[in-house]
Amino acid sequence: MATRTASPPAQERPRRLGPTERRLALALLFVAPALFAGNMLTARATHELIPPVALAFWRWAAMLVQLLPFTAGALLRYRREIARGENSKGGACSSSRKRR
Repeated sequence: MATRTASPPAQERPRRLGPTERRLALALLFVAPALFAGNMLTARATHELIPPVALAFWRWAAMLVQLLPFTAGALLRYRREIARGENSKGGACSSSRKRR
């Protein structure tokens, strides 16, 4: 008698991407380099009009405005932990650890 080995449970097997998910993943692979390239082109085109430090500041300010609606709830909920420099596991963040 041949013994059959049981296939691993569905939770352990990697899930294959469907055609739509695969196309989305491939498209997103091109988004980051396109944004970096656009950033470099903008910096080169405006270097005489906008100082590099101002351009960096406004880039970060724009990202803050775009991300804040998604993160404001968690930031408010964990504001005490953030102020104390603790991470979600209860330990101190690496920047706030005492050095020996």
